This record gives sequence, C-alpha cells and structure tokens, in this order.
Amino acid sequence: MTFSSFFQFFSSHSSTVDTKLHRRSFFANLLLLTGYIFAVWFQIYEFHSRDRELLAITIYFLAFSLLIISGVVELSVDLFSVRTVGHGRYHSESPLWNRIISVMFITMGILDIMAFCYWIQKDFRTEKVLLACSGYYILIMSMLVLFFQMEAPIDNTPNRIDFLANGLVFVDALLNIVLRHLELSAKFFDDATNRMELAVVILFLIAAVLYVSTDIIRIMGSSCGGGCGTKQQQSAQTTAQEMS
Repeated sequence: MTFSSFFQFFSSHSSTVDTKLHRRSFFANLLLLTGYIFAVWFQIYEFHSRDRELLAITIYFLAFSLLIISGVVELSVDLFSVRTVGHGRYHSESPLWNRIISVMFITMGILDIMAFCYWIQKDFRTEKVLLACSGYYILIMSMLVLFFQMEAPIDNTPNRIDFLANGLVFVDALLNIVLRHLELSAKFFDDATNRMELAVVILFLIAAVLYVSTDIIRIMGSSCGGGCGTKQQQSAQTTAQEMS
C-alpha cells in the first residue's frame, strides 16, 4: 500500500456511496483538527496575556467557526444518507442519535462563541456560565458516544483508535467541567486555570489527530480493498503468460 492509492481515493470520479461518506467524514475531521490547532494557538496567546490582541481574537473565532462547520458537515451525512461504518464520534446505528450528537457538538461551539463575545465586553460572569453550559453539552455528548461505541464490536484497529479518542474526549470533558466550576467559584486562580484550559484544548487536539488517523487507515484500507485485488490479479495473469 502506497500513498498513491490514498490520493486516488479523492481523485477518482467513479465513487460509491460509501466512498462519498468517507470523504465527507474525513473532511469534517480535518476541519475539526484545524479548529483545535487554532484553539491551542489562542490558548498560547492567553497564556502570555496577549488574548485581547486582534490576531488572537480572530484566531478564536476561526477556531470555533471551523468546529461548528465540522459538526454541520457530520450532521449533513446523517440527514442525507445512512452510515454503514462507524467513524469518530459516530458509532450509533440510529441516524437520529448521530444527529443528536452532531447538534450537541454544534451547540457547544455556538455557546463558546457567545461566551467569547461576553468576554470581549468584559461580562465575565455571563461568560463563565455559558462556558459551563458548553462544558455539560460536551460531557453528555461524550457519554453518549462512548455508550454507542461500547455497544458495537471494537474488533479492528480503526475502531480501537476511535475508542481511545472517544475515551480521551470523555476524560477531557470531565476535566473541563472541573475547570468551569473552579472559574465559577470564589477560588479562582488565573494562572492555574489558564494552564488547565491549555491542557484541555491540547487533549481535544490529540483526540482530533486520532480521529483523522483512523479515517486515513479506513480510506487506505478501502482503496486497497478494490485496487490491490485488481493489481494482484493482473500480476498473476502476467506471470502466467510469461511462464507459458
């Protein structure tokens, strides 16, 4: 298996329904990964007390806009088609539950952007309440994701990596809830919570990297499934002709 089959997967004009679903899901996870890269970039600005610079504010809006678009792409998959293979956060056999997971993820992104707008206006109390609500959305979503994935067989490498990523998201969501309650309490330590927030976003970034990795494994496997078999048959025929 070479990377040529991976690129052929995207350049091929004759695509099956499953191939189109793989492409859209992979695109969604690339958006997710890019969004979390921008989110980590913003946290670095915040860690150095430069979060009110215009570039930092632009980076934040870009980050969560990409996360929301990623959720919308995933939602479109379950609105207009049926998943035949589990992928990332989506291992439920019910399109309805997959839609609910997408809607919860989109809601989380919208709440984070609303909280950021209040932060710009220095209404920190409202910002913290909205971030806490966002945190509970992502926690409930991660619990649903793990529940549905544990119902399905985890019998291959992509599913195992997805399970690891989803478990990481669940642990990270718990850590995020602890962080939000620390911010709401009187015991608020700016430096400590900034470190925790940076750690939370980095863990989400690692989970996104794992999601993209499983998509690449699935794409290369499906590309090899048809293409490699044809090449092997052609090679066998050529060998037989040479021998005769």
